[in-house]
Amino acid sequence: MDIQAGLKELSNQPLTHRLLAGLLKNYKRPNDKILSLKADGLIEPVKKGLYIAGRSLGVYFAESGEEPLSAKEVATYGIIPI
Repeated sequence: MDIQAGLKELSNQPLTHRLLAGLLKNYKRPNDKILSLKADGLIEPVKKGLYIAGRSLGVYFAESGEEPLSAKEVATYGIIPI
């Protein structure tokens, strides 16, 4: 499975480090790949070990048609305390 396709499939939930490591189990260094995904904007960190799908995936919520919240918006509105 392509990594981007896997991330799109899981984009409706918070992405934990363990979940991402499972998705990247075929990599020798999954932590380096997670850093690469953050740098490419495919995932955005919310807090240590917790991520959300990045805007560059082009994923939208089906219910509202809006883009997912960024990590900054999540922290600003107090959805997940940092």
